[in-house]
Amino acid sequence: MTGNDLRQSIASALAGVESAPLKDAALALLDTLGYRSERTLDLGGDPQAFLDQFDNRPDRPFRQDKALFEKWRQVHLLFQLTDNEIRGSSAQGELAFDSSAEYDGKNYQSYLFLALELEKGSYTRTKLSDITREINRLFDMPVMVFFKQENLLTLAVID
Repeated sequence: MTGNDLRQSIASALAGVESAPLKDAALALLDTLGYRSERTLDLGGDPQAFLDQFDNRPDRPFRQDKALFEKWRQVHLLFQLTDNEIRGSSAQGELAFDSSAEYDGKNYQSYLFLALELEKGSYTRTKLSDITREINRLFDMPVMVFFKQENLLTLAVID
């Protein structure tokens, strides 16, 4: 695929965010960028089902007020990208995570991708960062969050 073809595919995937269901649109965009995995969990998009499934860390409680949980319309765990998917995407495995070395807190073995639709409103970068931090408290690996707010799409990543 040429650079122009890739740009066109990305533009098309981004345009789909407005009309397609959030989960489908986010997965199509990630697929266009070369990110895919079968490791997923379908909770139907229900925010409370998501919280019931993942808010089980007494040492890192999820703070609903900081996460603006009452503003969540739907949330989808798109997939977990692991060492195996990275190895599988590279002909030589050169992009694989190194899991043979001594533990390094910054050397993650997987990443989660989520899509979260928020109620209509105005959300600053600070508010989106707060939501992302609270979501990340639920997991041991970094979480990349696609936020959909009306016709806007924002990607948040916090280390």
